[in-house]
Amino acid sequence: MKKIKELWSRLRGKISGVLSGIKPSSGKFFGKKKEPVDEVTSYKQRLIAHRRKQALKTGAVIAIVAALALGIKFAFDHWSFKEYVIINSSEQEDITSTEYVELDGNVFKYNQDDTALMDTDGETLWTGSYDIVNPQADVCGDMVAVYDKNGTSIEVFDINGEIGSINTKLPILKARVSSVGTVAAVLEDGENTWINYYNAAGEEIATVKTGIDSPGYPMDVDISSDGSVLGVSYLYMSDGSPNTKITFYNFESAGKNQMDNKVGEYEYDNILVPQIAYLDSGKFVAFREDGFTVFEGGTAPREEKTVKVSRDIITTMNDGSHIGLIFQSEEEGSLYTIEVYTTGGRKIMEENCDFSYTDVSMGENQIVLYNSSQMCVYSVKGIEKFRGDMKEGQIKNLFQIGSNRYLEVTENGIYMLKLH
Repeated sequence: MKKIKELWSRLRGKISGVLSGIKPSSGKFFGKKKEPVDEVTSYKQRLIAHRRKQALKTGAVIAIVAALALGIKFAFDHWSFKEYVIINSSEQEDITSTEYVELDGNVFKYNQDDTALMDTDGETLWTGSYDIVNPQADVCGDMVAVYDKNGTSIEVFDINGEIGSINTKLPILKARVSSVGTVAAVLEDGENTWINYYNAAGEEIATVKTGIDSPGYPMDVDISSDGSVLGVSYLYMSDGSPNTKITFYNFESAGKNQMDNKVGEYEYDNILVPQIAYLDSGKFVAFREDGFTVFEGGTAPREEKTVKVSRDIITTMNDGSHIGLIFQSEEEGSLYTIEVYTTGGRKIMEENCDFSYTDVSMGENQIVLYNSSQMCVYSVKGIEKFRGDMKEGQIKNLFQIGSNRYLEVTENGIYMLKLH
């Protein structure tokens, strides 16, 4: 009992010490003349006010940053460059037999004997060798297939080097690669034509036999980026008139229960469709002689939008996100009219152009036109970004490798250019 009293005495002493350290507020918490202030409520109110103030500050900062970003983007989109600088060059290249393509921000070069990948500083990342008489290349993402046109060899590379080799039994007319390394090859066999589908290791996944009567002659083929869908544009004759049949095959689960793996087929009477290309977001575009048709649907593409034009199309192009057409201009003083559409078929550009081009490429929201001695660059919104004479020699090839960087191949060597 004595111990309990001693313990209670100590506890009262500690409680008294704690209470003595608490001071009354300005509202005289311990008095009776004013109402007591709820400190918890007051704290919450101050916290809410602080958070509101911080939210307003944060919102203001975000708005300012967004406005600056939009302003910078608007300025860049509408900025025109007056000149260029050479940031790298190599005059030891055998450009007479070497071709160049852009590969995932790098430069892939190839010829009959070997290939190499260079970065934008001109440094060689790796080299490879093969024996191909008539090399042609197709690129998808970070994959490239080099095939021997009219030969029987296909070499598949990614940004790290060679990943596979394919040998066909029949001469190759055309080959297309996907971003996963699968390859579709159109093979010639007398009156018949075969479309063979391979993995990067050279194993045959599927084969389609075609004839001029059924389903027709394959004018063009392309593969979806993930390798699941193959699109083919067939030419066939009916009552003496040329017609086109667009067929989609799926060699994965979506097409296993379909006859001949067909997941879509569309016929166009008296219309030629010489080109078909895979776009971003699971879409294909079929370039018709009277415009283009966009197909969407991933595993089983279906018609989404057809855009028809009344003029003859001179050049077609796409960068995965945009579709471009070039016509002879109907305006006096202009040579051409350039039109650009979204993949949904909405026109976002129509510009007359007086630049005389021999070649054109499209990439990263830009259209690059050039001839043997000049270059002209448009944005997909119709802004002329650059036009000028090139002083490095007669141009053999010229294409974009960055937002304002370009690779120029001339008779004297190769040059990395930057607009400024």
